[in-house]
Amino acid sequence: MYLTDFFEKMNEVTLKLQGNDITLVKSKVIIHSLTSRLDLYRQSIGRRQFAHFPQLAK
Repeated sequence: MYLTDFFEKMNEVTLKLQGNDITLVKSKVIIHSLTSRLDLYRQSIGRRQFAHFPQLAK
């Protein structure tokens, strides 16, 4: 897997967690979403489906 795809996804999460209006509830939702997506990515890579990782699909 190309790390650029992974770090791009992580950067999106980091940006969502920054800011003045972020609450504990919003943080929890964002982190739960991240863990769900990581599981989805793991399953997709296991099936050799790289739609979520454009650099890897090349």
